[in-house]
Amino acid sequence: MFDSIFKTIFKDISHHLRFNTLNNMEGYGTNISGDVIKKIDIECEHLFIKHLEHNTLNIIGYISEETEKLTYFPDLTLDTSKDTYIVAFDPLDGSSNYSSNINTGSIYAIYKYNKVTNSLIDIVHSGYCLYGINSIMVYTENNEVIMSVLTGWDNFIKVQNLHFSSILKKTKTYSINESNNYDPEIRFLLQQYKSKNYNMRWVGTLVADAHRILLNDGVFYYPTTNNHPKGKIRMLYESIPFAYIFKLAGGVGLNTSYTNILDRIGNFNLDNPHVASGIILASDAEYTNLQNLLELYEENKN
Repeated sequence: MFDSIFKTIFKDISHHLRFNTLNNMEGYGTNISGDVIKKIDIECEHLFIKHLEHNTLNIIGYISEETEKLTYFPDLTLDTSKDTYIVAFDPLDGSSNYSSNINTGSIYAIYKYNKVTNSLIDIVHSGYCLYGINSIMVYTENNEVIMSVLTGWDNFIKVQNLHFSSILKKTKTYSINESNNYDPEIRFLLQQYKSKNYNMRWVGTLVADAHRILLNDGVFYYPTTNNHPKGKIRMLYESIPFAYIFKLAGGVGLNTSYTNILDRIGNFNLDNPHVASGIILASDAEYTNLQNLLELYEENKN
């Protein structure tokens, strides 16, 4: 039931990005995570809020990458017989790529929410839109992952269900920013992928890199680094939405201690909603391969 409002949001953002000037990209300071806020980030955030603030879906508030705290929508008419929700979103993932005309995206998740205790209960829906030659929306529905494409100025049309078991021609791909310095374990894993003739692919927009893995199989890494020892991928509107999508597509989302990201949902302090982590996204087959490689690493280390 949630996807229709996000299709409208993503249609508006798609049109705005396509016909907005690439100039006038000055910064608006930094957000709570330390990233430079660009004008285009704020404009995309406003499009999210514009469509969500009068929703009829019992979404009572939002967490945005560009907003410090959980914010409630005023003057909503709620159905008190139904559950209430909050939405967490990154309005424009990869905005630093925008002025170079490289893929950007939007990510969101819907969480069942207890306002009395100010706590999340569970994730119920998530999705993203990849803006490029086409605008491609991927979202969860009835425990499935749906891919749709924006046709002209009109509507998102379903293309297919996404599941790793349905990929006819799988590729050996790992995706990571190899310019960073990683710990010996990650360096060992990367060397193993290279020795097995995996291709490395990296756009630098989470939506684009994770989408490639969903379509072709493989493994995506954004581990902790010396510069970001707690990780850089924000959990509520980046890590968890993708972990949920990968789970329903026959894969897994892990933090860099190799535990399931989805296990963290009930433990958030929403006074600090921008907690970050490392992330690994993989098909179940690549997760099994990862476990085997970690066992090999331990054997070699000893």
